Amino acid sequence: MPKSKFSSNITPRALCIIVDHNARLLARDVREKVRYKHRLWNQYIETRDLQYLTKYKKIRNNIRRITRQKQKTEQNEIAKAAKRNPKKVLDLC
Repeated sequence: MPKSKFSSNITPRALCIIVDHNARLLARDVREKVRYKHRLWNQYIETRDLQYLTKYKKIRNNIRRITRQKQKTEQNEIAKAAKRNPKKVLDLC
């Protein structure tokens, strides 16, 4: 495994689990919006047309709102689980 900024304690198996987990963090429609956002940004950079920039900003803000809502609901679920079974929460760390 080549040297990187990650700790040397991470095994290749653990990296696979991390990559798989990150791939499923966002729903398919949100991932498509992220791809669309990237395309809009590239189009804006190439053309410098403000129409692409305004579309990009709307999509960017929409994605930000969705991801923050998702993060907030996950944190609330973890907090509720901590009240029911604290040992399971400690396993998440």
